[in-house]
Amino acid sequence: EFMYSKANDCIVLVNAEDPNNKVVVYPEDITYDANDVVSLENSVKYLNAEVKDVAGLAEAIANGQMEIKLEENLDVKTPFAVAANTEITVDLNGKTLTTDWVDSQKHSYAFNVEGTLTLENGTVDARGIHVYDGGKVVIGEGATVNAVDDDGGACLWIYEGGEVVINGGTFNAVNGLSDANYDNGEPGVVYNKGTLTIKGGTFTAKSDVYTIVNE
Repeated sequence: EFMYSKANDCIVLVNAEDPNNKVVVYPEDITYDANDVVSLENSVKYLNAEVKDVAGLAEAIANGQMEIKLEENLDVKTPFAVAANTEITVDLNGKTLTTDWVDSQKHSYAFNVEGTLTLENGTVDARGIHVYDGGKVVIGEGATVNAVDDDGGACLWIYEGGEVVINGGTFNAVNGLSDANYDNGEPGVVYNKGTLTIKGGTFTAKSDVYTIVNE
């Protein structure tokens, strides 16, 4: 069976005749690790993708392609769904991902994350990024997330059971003040009901009190 080794970034051939004692047949210097390998049987979803349009990005994410690089600025209308049990890296490649208005005040979220999303090297202008139960988002250096919705939202909106690791990047809550859930209408740069680890990054909100909201 052909499988993909995440640690070694290569395809390996595994002897799967004995499901309790799988071994890598080729390359011989790689040791089988069930937590490292992903089956490629009947699937091409782990190939890399370079995308130039919204349809291409949607298809790459839906197929669970592991490495996605933007080649153009994109303006999208609905959130991209990162499904459970997928691990996706979106290299914005210095480009900007913007979400359209739904109406006169409300943008879409950029991503709805139930799997694992790593975001790096570019800008997201949106209502924010949703991180659901079981979802994980890792933000790398060079990423900028702007919450631009006049009706609320946050750069990262983490639900119970969701996880975010911020290794760096820039986060700006430039959204409006009409969200009725908060005294000044601002849910913060990060609204957290899950697990939040901050190792770096720059955070800017209209009110310092609401930079990070933990509930």
